[in-house]
Amino acid sequence: MKSKFISEWEACLASLSFFTVLPFPHVTSRFASFYLPVAGFFVAILSYFIFELSRNFFIIDISLFLLIVTLPVITGGIHEDGFADFFDGFGGGYTKEKILTIMKDPGLGSYGGMALIVVFMGRYILLANLTNHILYVLFVSLILSRALAVTYLFDLPYAGFSPSSKNNGSNQIVSSKAFGVIAPMS
Repeated sequence: MKSKFISEWEACLASLSFFTVLPFPHVTSRFASFYLPVAGFFVAILSYFIFELSRNFFIIDISLFLLIVTLPVITGGIHEDGFADFFDGFGGGYTKEKILTIMKDPGLGSYGGMALIVVFMGRYILLANLTNHILYVLFVSLILSRALAVTYLFDLPYAGFSPSSKNNGSNQIVSSKAFGVIAPMS
């Protein structure tokens, strides 16, 4: 039988493996979502390193561009894809079923494309005005947002649940120890 530490370590590695494209060992764990803030921490550290390194060679605008490009590269664009799917679904669908069908479509629609343009422009404008606080912005946005995402698993109903769904309700279990790991990070 695995020790609790090994199980938690595997859950952390599963989270890093799934939520980034970084070369972590591939393991599976149904508790990987609890370690989303840890994945956010790694993304923040790596993004900040690239930003600071590029500032030594380029003007600030290019460094900001590289920072903005780095985020979806590290995460595999998972957040941008979900963001675009959301706008495609709600822009083109009028019923819950149609919205979910559109959101599951792998193609990028007009609403999703426009939303991505706006979000990348917004990131640039915000970061350009907060260049002296980039480290804080990255840590707060990348760690806190993922900590909040963990709470959504328990506060909101799963929109696409069906008997054949991959989600079999296993995310409804929260141990106080797992929450205790997440709470100080947010």
